[in-house]
Amino acid sequence: MNINSRKRHLRPSVADLRGWAQLATQATRGVTAIVEGVHQSVWRTLGAPAGEHDGRTRGLTGSVYRGIDGITRKVGGGVDGFLARLQERFDSDDQDSPHGIAVRSIMNGVMGDHLVASANPLALPMSLRRAGSEVTAQRARTLHDPRRHIV
Repeated sequence: MNINSRKRHLRPSVADLRGWAQLATQATRGVTAIVEGVHQSVWRTLGAPAGEHDGRTRGLTGSVYRGIDGITRKVGGGVDGFLARLQERFDSDDQDSPHGIAVRSIMNGVMGDHLVASANPLALPMSLRRAGSEVTAQRARTLHDPRRHIV
């Protein structure tokens, strides 16, 4: 394997970058909401009133958390929009390397439902594969040397 094929093998597609950016935005917003909830719980134990919604802070503290969330949403949306335009221009369907598909498969095994629900580009349709190729129902009946174990 020469140096150029190694670089190609490890280079993520724009769709992959877009998917990871979406996950980073969602994670940042989620962590911010958790921290705000803990902050509100501390305030509640001290007898301070809660915000408009359960787990939300109010006043200056609430404004800071909403500001962080709003900025994260705007930056995430901007990055996603930029990468979507790049994806249309540079990505093709046949760019996935075996390594890239393996990483995406692992992510789908861990959080596939979330990826599908959020229309993340990392989401893969459910499929069975053998030796790197998708196995269709018709082809599965014609496979030679069937084994007792799936994996």
